[in-house]
Amino acid sequence: MDGLSDDFARAFGHLVYQAANVETGLKVCLAAMVDIRPVHVLALAEPYTGPQLRQVVKSLAKSSPWPDGALDRLVELIGRSKSHKSLRNYVAHSRWTDGVRDGAIKPIGMKINNEKIETFGHKDDEKDWLPNEIMKAAEDLRKFCGDLIAFNDEFGLTERLENRLPQKHGIAGN
Repeated sequence: MDGLSDDFARAFGHLVYQAANVETGLKVCLAAMVDIRPVHVLALAEPYTGPQLRQVVKSLAKSSPWPDGALDRLVELIGRSKSHKSLRNYVAHSRWTDGVRDGAIKPIGMKINNEKIETFGHKDDEKDWLPNEIMKAAEDLRKFCGDLIAFNDEFGLTERLENRLPQKHGIAGN
């Protein structure tokens, strides 16, 4: 494989961008749950990996009071936020090679888990990707962000956040 086509480059960029939106969305939801300014939670949560962030949001959600059905919806949303994390990690951290299907590519590299080295991308039965499939994954993540915003709106988290945002004329929120 000589290089990435423009279609793959666009799909990769869209996927990574939407994955960043997912993490930011979870951090904003966390800010509303603990009722602090979003900029503060962005700084506090910066060291967290994606899995750690999901664990913190879920743990705090489970220890907080919610209207009927809200906790189950939030836990379901947090679970959905994991979708396509492997693909995002491959895009961000792997080289890619030709796939089996015409026009497809697949990640190639190695993983080290529990002191065991495993290679991937060398077998014909491993998943390969077309640009439109990666774009679909990115759109799934974008839809998740919309659903998280709708959850925040429905259960008062957006309003709580708005009260914490700095106001015009240099007057900061509570």
